[in-house]
Amino acid sequence: MSDWVRLAVPEPVLTAEQLGGEVIFVDAFGNLITNIPGEAFARLADQPVSIVLAERAVPCVCVRTYGEAPSGTLAALVSSVDTLEIAVTQGSAARMLGMGVGTAVTVSRLER
Repeated sequence: MSDWVRLAVPEPVLTAEQLGGEVIFVDAFGNLITNIPGEAFARLADQPVSIVLAERAVPCVCVRTYGEAPSGTLAALVSSVDTLEIAVTQGSAARMLGMGVGTAVTVSRLER
């Protein structure tokens, strides 16, 4: 018998104009991995978006790879596990923002 327990990942709330979820993991680099599907984020982020963590607007650049953002920049991208990730190029988003597992995340399409 194993002592491992599989935890359920909370379901994100996805609409055409807004994605809601939470940070479900902080990796060893301090990247904030969310439960928001990468495909949904990529579809919404084809236009300017607002990213809010714990009711605080976070000025992220939306990129496809870490190399697209200058060092020290907050970036939003699709992670290797195909979910939205908030990262700091060559830094720790968790430390910079003081946020971790359970932090609410909202991505909204900006009105034009």
